[in-house]
Amino acid sequence: MLCSYVHSAFARKSKYPGDNVNNFQVHNTECGFYELSESLAEKLKVPKAFVIERFVEGYSKGILILEDLFDAYIVPTYNSITVDEATQVIDALSAVHAHSLCNDSWLRISKADLKDLFVAINESPERMMQVLELSADLDHERLDEKIKKLRGIFSDVFDLDFEGNLYKQMGLKPVMIHGDLWCSNVMWRGEEGSRYLAALIDWQLVHPGCPSQDLARFITCALSGEDRRKHSENLLERYLTKLEENLGHKAPFTLEQIKESFFRLLPFHIFFVLPCFGPLVLHQVQKTMPEKCDSIRAAMVDKTVALLDDLFYYHELNSKRAIFNEH
Repeated sequence: MLCSYVHSAFARKSKYPGDNVNNFQVHNTECGFYELSESLAEKLKVPKAFVIERFVEGYSKGILILEDLFDAYIVPTYNSITVDEATQVIDALSAVHAHSLCNDSWLRISKADLKDLFVAINESPERMMQVLELSADLDHERLDEKIKKLRGIFSDVFDLDFEGNLYKQMGLKPVMIHGDLWCSNVMWRGEEGSRYLAALIDWQLVHPGCPSQDLARFITCALSGEDRRKHSENLLERYLTKLEENLGHKAPFTLEQIKESFFRLLPFHIFFVLPCFGPLVLHQVQKTMPEKCDSIRAAMVDKTVALLDDLFYYHELNSKRAIFNEH
């Protein structure tokens, strides 16, 4: 009876053509992750899985029932977490990556990366740029010129092949990448200022990659501009220390390689997160929290300005480094 009810409740077709195929693929990827991590849920800071059933054409619609995190919450992208809170995520991520370095069975889960997802959902960097251009409406004086400057370089910045293949180009041993580690996939408990990590969720884009893909995505999204600039390198050092503690031996890559890959990927992941600070988000805030709209708008503008400034800085730095390396 329960099985029949669950199937009828969760196995509804999407109203969008083609979406079911994409949903089935990412569902099976997430099932694969939870099958491998089933006995390590608490150690890896992921929800416990109670029912794991893959999609099989003509046999199963696919079901995944996870632990109820009813008392946990996410921190919106327009807010920032503290460095101490970010350290908890870095530690949890190091445990996941260490687990993957000790056991290569995860390599069979999926090889699909961000580029495959963009192709599947017919998304494009140009459409992302168009959404991002709407952000100028938040504060034309502070954002207009910066967004116009970004228009001229965004196709170079958001290079999906570069992001997906950097670990190969640098000769780094791959780890199991979360693939979408932004604020909405990090759940917390406790009050602001004393939050503690509840779980990392949404493991639908697991694939082989370099650690900095997850590190850059999370740090870009979660920290204020000031904290990101002051503490990124310390967080990368913390990551390697905890990774080697979990491994019980030296990591297969150096701190210098982690830092280089992180700063090379930073412009890409900044561009990726910037559309989260547009007027569509502010419109939702106006509907749900009108009394906080002005303060949230100011926070969004401050975070967007800092992200754009860092994007321009590291894009220029990386361009010079590429030219130097060619010679």
